Amino acid sequence: MSFNELKQSIIPGIQFEKPNVQSSILKIDQEGFHYSIGQNGNSKKVTYDILEKCYQQLESTNTFSRKWFNTTFPSIAKVASCNFTTIGGLFQHFGIATYQKSTYIKKEV
Repeated sequence: MSFNELKQSIIPGIQFEKPNVQSSILKIDQEGFHYSIGQNGNSKKVTYDILEKCYQQLESTNTFSRKWFNTTFPSIAKVASCNFTTIGGLFQHFGIATYQKSTYIKKEV
């Protein structure tokens, strides 16, 4: 799956698994997508720029880890650390990665 195919596949209503919780895509805009957090209607946003960098990391190294995410995006890791599991959860949902202890591992095609 190319990045553009991944991006186009993210549509409102998709439900996906994260460690210990389920989330869903709430809305899409030009910069990225909003996803649900918790049970009380709150949401956060992932930009397509960040999603693409994470996708490139997975493609180039076969892994996408929390350590890499926190080092690469320190300000986002502070205010929206759940973006890591959201991006990884979408990678899992679309069958391009599996999750193992703070790391998403690229699935062989």
